[in-house]
Amino acid sequence: MFDGVDISWSTPAFSTDPATFADRAPNGVLLNGDCLAFRNGTLHDVASAISVYFSRDVIVEDNEVSRFSVDGIQFSGRGIAIRRNLVRDPLGTPDPLHPDCMQGQPPRDEVFGPVTIEGNTCLARTGDTASLPAAWDGAAAFGWQGINIFDGRWKGVDVRCNLVLPSAQHGIALYGVDDAHIAYNTVLARPRDKFAWIAAMRSKDGRPPRRLVIAGNRASAFLNAVHGGPAGPEAMIDFLGANREDPALMEQLSRPVSGVRLEGNVWLFDTDIAQGALRDPRFGIERVDLSRLTQRALAGGARSLLPAACARDRSRQPGA
Repeated sequence: MFDGVDISWSTPAFSTDPATFADRAPNGVLLNGDCLAFRNGTLHDVASAISVYFSRDVIVEDNEVSRFSVDGIQFSGRGIAIRRNLVRDPLGTPDPLHPDCMQGQPPRDEVFGPVTIEGNTCLARTGDTASLPAAWDGAAAFGWQGINIFDGRWKGVDVRCNLVLPSAQHGIALYGVDDAHIAYNTVLARPRDKFAWIAAMRSKDGRPPRRLVIAGNRASAFLNAVHGGPAGPEAMIDFLGANREDPALMEQLSRPVSGVRLEGNVWLFDTDIAQGALRDPRFGIERVDLSRLTQRALAGGARSLLPAACARDRSRQPGA
């Protein structure tokens, strides 16, 4: 067990430039083995912070990760629990890898899981990076995604009671994952005037998810709402601001995704949203000021932004 470890590069990020950081910054910690625990750590000024690689029965909980350029937490293996971590203030660099708060990264072609991701907070910008030095401004525009599994084969993934404020559109996204739950999360943001969403899509090789439930979430968008609602697919694609220049995304949205059940989710709408998009009977509607809610979360109000079901167990709440 590792408890209370502080890991960082000897050179603080803002004392150098984005290209140098991408080229030279080390990773934080690699967990590779069985029956491991990494708790109460502080990791900053690194490339990827915490990597759980092809491991079994691993706990990553109550850590704080900040000022990193690739992923906050990467994971692959079986019996993984990622709980109550605060991942904040990612850095934009010229690194070719797209940065994520948390991402499943399978090292080989086999089925991984179960995985529990519960009670975490992902914040794209807080005071640490709210006003970046001039050299970092352009690099940060690349965007930071939330909690995602895009590659490989996974079964038994539970993403629950997390608060995700990304600076890109993928807030929580599972591709081709079986027996999964995305439940009681809050996803907020309108990155570059586009919504951040919760999504369950087919795998990159076309496998639909099986027995995947999206339930009880509050989010600024749900990508699975493109089909089956009153507005129609083309209107919803435009409404969500989905990138029509992305052929992979357009292929995903060309037809409904089977194996996904939507239950009791609430769509958080700005007060200026067109009335036509509000009539989807599969969703509750809450009119909010997304900018104000986002600022409240950044100011430390994460607990109050989660669905009520998370309050029944304080251990599920970020910052509890």
